[in-house]
Amino acid sequence: MSTTQNEKCKGKHFTWSKPVSHMLLEILAEEALKGNKPSSTFRAESFVKVATEISQKFNVQCEPKHVDNHLKTVKKEWGIITKLKNKSGFGWDDCLKMITVSKDVYDEEVKAHPNHDKYLNKKLDMYEAMTIVVGKDMATGNYAKSYADVNLEENTEEQSISIENEGEYEETSKGKETSSSSMQKRQHRKRNRMYEDDGVEKLSKQIGDVAVAIQSLSKNQLMLMRCMRKS
Repeated sequence: MSTTQNEKCKGKHFTWSKPVSHMLLEILAEEALKGNKPSSTFRAESFVKVATEISQKFNVQCEPKHVDNHLKTVKKEWGIITKLKNKSGFGWDDCLKMITVSKDVYDEEVKAHPNHDKYLNKKLDMYEAMTIVVGKDMATGNYAKSYADVNLEENTEEQSISIENEGEYEETSKGKETSSSSMQKRQHRKRNRMYEDDGVEKLSKQIGDVAVAIQSLSKNQLMLMRCMRKS
């Protein structure tokens, strides 16, 4: 395939066209499903694979560092998509993979953020692949800290003190809980023995009844055979 302007390397930079970017997502999604993304970062060989296959298919010189840099861009785009999906007045069509908004909401959003127009009322290309490649990172906070993450870190010390206090309370109440638990276990075993004894007694009675019935049947058959011989 011939090289286009969009796919040419410019010094240390690499310009990504839509087809090339799609190929990156397709390969990385496959790598993630194969287990080559043990945490929030892909293995180095995954970046090498993407760079090699893109270079061969599009006749360009793509390097692993180009792949790593573009993945950061994809993560930023995913962050925008996630934020827009959760905004008040914004809908989501899961069949079309499209963020839906009214004209008024669209105009207001694009006026404030002109570059957001490409995410609204348009099918999001490669959404499923993005979910596999970077979606988990954003969901678990591995890519960027939110206000909630920062707030959580600030309260870590306070939470630790609270946990320690709970530990002290557990220690003081442990003896009482152990005593109560032991008593409950003894009562439970006692009830179980009662049920077992009652069950054995009923079973013995049933076996006895069966034995009597068999004995009675045997006597009747014996008497019948004697009568037949006499006749």
